[in-house]
This record gives sequence, C-alpha cells and structure tokens, in this order.
Amino acid sequence: MLTMEEGMITEVFKSYSRYPVPVSALITTENSNCSDTKTQNFILRTEWRQCDVDRGVRLSFSQHWNLQLKENTLEKCLCLGPCTSTHRELLNSHAPTGERRAVIRDAGGRQFLEVWGCNGLEKSFDLAALNKHGKVYDDEQFACLDWSPCGEKLLYVAEKKKPGSPDNGEGGSLAVFEKEDKNVYVEDWGEGLVGKSAPVLCLANLTTGDVTVCPGVPPHVSPGQASWTGDGNEAIFVGWWHEPFRLGLKFCSNRRSAVFSIDFKGNCGQFMGVYEHLAPHCWSTDSERIFFSSPCENSKLLFCVERRTGRVTPVQDAACMYKVGFVPDGTHTQSVQWSQLGGANTYESFDWESMIISPPPEEENCQYSGINFGALLLKPAASFRAVKFPLVIFIHVNYRGSTGFGQDGIESLLGNIGSQDVKDVQRAVQHVLHNNKTLDPDRVAVMGGSHGGFLACHLIGQYPEFYRACAVRNPVINAATLLGTSDITDWRYSSVGLEYSFTQLPTPQALTTMLEKSPIVHVAQRSIEFKLTTTAMTVCFEECCIVAI
Repeated sequence: MLTMEEGMITEVFKSYSRYPVPVSALITTENSNCSDTKTQNFILRTEWRQCDVDRGVRLSFSQHWNLQLKENTLEKCLCLGPCTSTHRELLNSHAPTGERRAVIRDAGGRQFLEVWGCNGLEKSFDLAALNKHGKVYDDEQFACLDWSPCGEKLLYVAEKKKPGSPDNGEGGSLAVFEKEDKNVYVEDWGEGLVGKSAPVLCLANLTTGDVTVCPGVPPHVSPGQASWTGDGNEAIFVGWWHEPFRLGLKFCSNRRSAVFSIDFKGNCGQFMGVYEHLAPHCWSTDSERIFFSSPCENSKLLFCVERRTGRVTPVQDAACMYKVGFVPDGTHTQSVQWSQLGGANTYESFDWESMIISPPPEEENCQYSGINFGALLLKPAASFRAVKFPLVIFIHVNYRGSTGFGQDGIESLLGNIGSQDVKDVQRAVQHVLHNNKTLDPDRVAVMGGSHGGFLACHLIGQYPEFYRACAVRNPVINAATLLGTSDITDWRYSSVGLEYSFTQLPTPQALTTMLEKSPIVHVAQRSIEFKLTTTAMTVCFEECCIVAI
C-alpha cells in the first residue's frame, strides 16, 4: 500500500487550503473622460476569503477589475493592481457614486463605523461609545450595510440594547440579558446565529453624526436584509416571526417571514412574500427585470424574472466560475457575452465531473418517483504513477431531498432519512467506482458534518465492509437525544415522517421512531478507523471539498 509521510500530508493540506474563495462582487460605473460615447467603463469589486494555515486564521481581501464595454461587447478586463487585505472588516459597502466606502470594523472587541473617501478617512463612529445598540450583525441572514440614494445615511442591523447596559460601551454583549441576572434564558436564532435574538434597524446620519434606532418595526418580528427605496424616503426589510418561538433559521429558510416597508416616522406596512438573499443590486437598469441565483441540480445558475409577465429565464453560461458579463437591453438574456477574470488556472490541475444519477427501480420513492440526484467528482487531471487513487466521499447535499431538483425531491426525503439518502450516497459511490478505473475500491473513506455526519455514520454501519475510514464533525448519531438541545425541533419530527405540534411532549412512539432511523442502531457493525469531532464554529465546506455527493 502506498503511504505518505506526515510532513508531506501537512504540506499538501497547506497548499490546497490556500486557494481563495469568492465571497461577493459589486459592479459600479466609472466616470470616464473618453470622448467615445459608445464606450462605458465599470469597476468590478470582489471580496475573497483565504486560509492562512501557518497562523491559523481566515483572511479576507479585495480585488478590483476595470471593465471596458463598447457597443454591448466587453473589450477589456484589467486587474487594478494587487489584492488588498480587508482583515477585521465585518461589513463594507460602496456609496452609489462609488467614491466613498463604508466599513464596519472590529478593533479589539469594539466596533467602529468608518467612511472612507478619495482623500482618506472622512468620518468614524465609535459604536460602543455611542451605546445606542449592541453588536452589529455581520452574518448572511440579517446583516446589511446600505447607503441611502443621497449618500448621507447608512442603514444596518444590530442587536437591541439590553436593559441596564452601562454607558461605557460594554453593553454590546449578545449572550447575556442583564449582567446581574445571567440565569434569564434568552432565545436566539440557533446554529450560526447564536446570541442573535432581538435585531433592530439602525440609521447612521453622516451629516449630523447621529446614530438612531429606527422606530416602527413590529415587535413580533426580527428585521434583517434592509435596503432603501429608490426615493430614499423608506426602507424595505425582511421580518421573521418570533412566535411560537425562535427556531433555527440558517438551514430552514422557510420560516414564516414577510417583506415590510418603513418610512422612518414609525409607520410600517407589510407586503407578504419571501424575497430572501437577493443581491443588493438585483434590478436591471430599466427596473423591468430581477436577477437572482438559485441551485439547479449540481450548480447554482443565474436567472432573470420579467416583472410584468413573471416569466423566468436562465442566463446562459452563468454556472462558469470567475466570469463577468453584461446583459443587453430588452429580454435577450441568452446573448450575454462572458469574459474570464483572473484566477482561471487555480483548478487546472484537477478534473471536475458533474453527474446526474437515477436510482434503480428498487430504490425509487413510490410517492415521488422519477427523481434524480447529483454528485461531483474531483480528481487529479493526470497521474504520473501507475497507481489507483483512494476515494474520499465528502457528503454535503445533492441526494434526493436537496434543493435544485424540485419540490418533490425535497418532499421525498421526509420520513425516509437514514434510508433513501444513505442509498443515494452509496449508489453514487458505486457509480464512480464502476466508471472510473483510476479509483481504488479498496481505499474508500467517508466524511461529513451535521446531517452529512449522520449519513457517514449510517454508511459505515450499513456497509461495514465497504469503507476503510470515517471522519465526522458534529454528527447526528441519535436523533432522539436532540429534542432537548436542537434549535430545529420541528425538523426532528418532520424528517422521520411525524407531525409536529408546539404544545406536544415527546411520546415513546416518537422517540422510538427517531432512534430506529439513527445510525446508533448500527454501532455494533463499526469496525474501521473512526474520528469524531465537535466544534462551535461553522466549517466552510467550499474550502475543503474533494468529492461531493
């Protein structure tokens, strides 16, 4: 058996963990002195994340490109100098003119709102000293930092100021309700949002230097993802209901929510609908189309919705990595011309294979038949040795029950966890081993976190002779024991096919069903190397993915 020294494994891990991951992008127009009226210049600002293994930190940086468009054709795409570190920046946002930049920065546990212009720092707010609210939210669920159209106000979300907070700025703690009463339980929004309980909309006035909490937000909802209206007189935000109680939100985006408008005079109106995770600048310039990305089988694709007709059109070639394109006027989204940005050679040493797999007849869901699932295979592009590669099964999502394959696919998983999803993963593994002779069937390992850990434990229990090693992070090993600790109690019932009631206590029958669908029932079959880890941090899958199913 081919072995690798520990030092070599460490160096390989360091090398590949340094690959940067794109986080966000923003395109703004640039004033040009060019006499050619047919030429337009744009600035593409991108944010990236990268791991520094030697220091054990996750870094962030920005990179800018100049895009020159002539007669709807992208002629030039120039990188504007080296990357710039944005470490300790929690949030950032460019003004509508592109000439100023707002930053929420962490400095030794204190938070500052900074406004930078062409000549340096223009204004700085010590948010802890002002003591108008708690910590500013910088998560993907609630956070925002939005400029008003006039460029003189900023809208963001922070934790509500706690009763009894001192005036020295120490009242920004998110975990304790009152210093003198730490035994009071405070609900929060669960995994990835721990300590975030009562968000408020905050308004920073750059002209007066004031920071205020916006009145009028209904007390029964948690506001987030706020954005100004075109005239700057109102703001739109998403509100999530607190009742019957706060449940895990990060991985259950279908919690009850609505879109609200507020006029900053305390008047709030409600517009029912769910418009979560739209890009800050999702409208076309003519306000007739909305662009958004959505999972589609093994990829995330870009779509266009026509406001008047409701027609949804895919924007072709949007699944390609690190490309920029301009949508022409009208409705011809298919004619977008895409140009490659830098970093295209990052993954040239790998081969990607995207697969759509159909379950065999004996594994079909009788209620939801004909549903396929996907898998991705990543392997070296070429081998200079006459040996087979070991196969690492990294489970996140794509089995039946994943988004991107239709609502029936999602519904098909309810009541079938531990069976349908396990069979799909195993089917995908057998598929790649059968069709790729460069893979070694005698060296197959499996890894996963959370529900992926649940599946990994099931796989080594249901197929004990197939796998040689297993590593799991925060796995669900016994679903019945999670009823008292989980932030998504309703999912614990729904996933095993049971109805959930907020007023119902767990019954012996419900606990038995959860236990029977848990991997712990197969513990006697485990006979391989097994590593179990727990962590309070959320692992970024895209930084460590090798093979995804």
